[in-house]
Amino acid sequence: MIFEIDFNRETDESTLEEIGAKLVSTGADKYPPFEIYKIELNTFEELEQLLNKVNLIKGKFYSAVINFDPPAIFLDYNV
Repeated sequence: MIFEIDFNRETDESTLEEIGAKLVSTGADKYPPFEIYKIELNTFEELEQLLNKVNLIKGKFYSAVINFDPPAIFLDYNV
């Protein structure tokens, strides 16, 4: 399944690209956002691997807030 993906508290485009997210046009030409990051995940194991990779890159423990309508993942670090 293809999910929109972003960080909940900050924006870090380099980390999003490093974990495999691709910048995709929204088709909007008048109001932003004009592009969003998307990633394909098909299993919970892939989600777990994604979180482990983000934790390693960022040096914090992240959790995923997942929405299915529309499909979106927001990465948030545990305070």
